[in-house]
Amino acid sequence: MSEQPNPPQVSISQPSSFERMILAVSTVQDSKGKTLGTAAVVLALWLFRRGPENTYPGTAVAAQLTGITRAAAWKAEQALEDAKIVAWAKTEDSVRRYRLLTPADPSSSQIESWLQWVNPSAAAVEERPGTAALQRKLGPEEMTWFLANAARVRQYLRFGMPGFGKAPEECTDLESTAMDFLAFKPASPDYPFDNAWKDGNFMGFYWDGVCRWREGKGLPLSLPSWGRLGGEIRNLLKTQTPMQTYGVIWMIINYFDLIRFRVGRIGEGWMLDESTLSNHLVRQHAMTLVSFSREALQAELDRMSESQTRGG
Repeated sequence: MSEQPNPPQVSISQPSSFERMILAVSTVQDSKGKTLGTAAVVLALWLFRRGPENTYPGTAVAAQLTGITRAAAWKAEQALEDAKIVAWAKTEDSVRRYRLLTPADPSSSQIESWLQWVNPSAAAVEERPGTAALQRKLGPEEMTWFLANAARVRQYLRFGMPGFGKAPEECTDLESTAMDFLAFKPASPDYPFDNAWKDGNFMGFYWDGVCRWREGKGLPLSLPSWGRLGGEIRNLLKTQTPMQTYGVIWMIINYFDLIRFRVGRIGEGWMLDESTLSNHLVRQHAMTLVSFSREALQAELDRMSESQTRGG
């Protein structure tokens, strides 16, 4: 098989509009010199996904759709306006609208750091047979295609670049990558753990869950910093058995909203990313929930639902 040509690379002098928004909301300060909180970043990314200018459904609906509390959403609205990221307005019929303002040009060092994050070095992936497909940097077209939805991210995690542009049924004969958490043909894709799993399988399983959670919230998808994610997985495996590590990860990606609810206000703006696995409060509550019976877990879900209905 002939070697595929390298894809076109993202120009360091021309970050995409999405990258500009990420850089803006992660570095901008309000009138008091404070950087934006996580809830404001979540709201900004959600608005970006809706478009540069659109109607705004209101604080309560936005809070529900982004997974933050109404109070956090209200504060985020004020912070984004104060930081000149979003302009709010009302039409004559009192319909609220927003307009995303053009963020300041990021510095070259910010752009370089960003591109290294979204297109990490191949050296960050543990060198094992089957990882070659994930060691190529993604070009703009490939990045856009794979990040269109969680199913395509899963296809990338399982098959790497050879899965680009293919329907799922066309991937059955492709070689698995080291991230393929379904490589051992589990009876159910919802419970794919196998004793033969290595670090990469845990990484793929976790990031697949991260993207499914983000998609459910209407948040943009991304690829992780492989080096950071691999380090978090290895740290978990140093203190737990593989089966325990799988149980904790499974609980985090499937019940993250419940974990945030149990943590309280401090967890209101948390999002699933690489750093979540090192959050001791998240791990603590995940390990507690793993021990719950199905009935006890459902009781916690009912308690969360009742609290959200009351607006608390």
